[in-house]
Amino acid sequence: MSVKIIKVFAISIILYSPFSLSTDRTTLVQQCAVCHGSNGISANSAWPNLAGQNKGYIVTQLKRFKSGARKNALMTPVLNNLTDQDMEFLADYYSSQQVAIPPAKVINQQGRNVSGYCMPCHTAKGYAVNDEWPNISGQHADYLFNQLMSIKNGKRQSMIMNSVISDMTEEQLRSVADYYQQIGN
Repeated sequence: MSVKIIKVFAISIILYSPFSLSTDRTTLVQQCAVCHGSNGISANSAWPNLAGQNKGYIVTQLKRFKSGARKNALMTPVLNNLTDQDMEFLADYYSSQQVAIPPAKVINQQGRNVSGYCMPCHTAKGYAVNDEWPNISGQHADYLFNQLMSIKNGKRQSMIMNSVISDMTEEQLRSVADYYQQIGN
């Protein structure tokens, strides 16, 4: 099944649900679970894992999607109906999910070397040093790589990240994304 068909399916489930997002918290989680999994682990490597993600980061990103400051054809329409309380609830829910992603048997050594650039903000284990930045340990490599490329290409804005990755090659970005998925959480 192509990614485009999956996206259309996910959007239709979410947009045409008969439930009010702000009144039914169980339904709210179920709707998010279509893409992000009920335990916060997405079955699609193009979508992020949310389990154990920092609450502040989740809330900030949800608000950015809703305002249009961050663009995503799947997220923006879904968030139109969410209240700030809904976003706080989802952030609480997903940040509290403790799903273990085991480390891989083989670690990308180039990614390990490149990760030195990431450590001041995301530590050696991929956990952010503050609540407003994302944990990247155990994140899908495809998702992480796509976000890094979006930042590098100017489609996604982050002053700090722009300066950190501006001189990195696409190969280095792919390697570091692989590394952070491989080390698990």
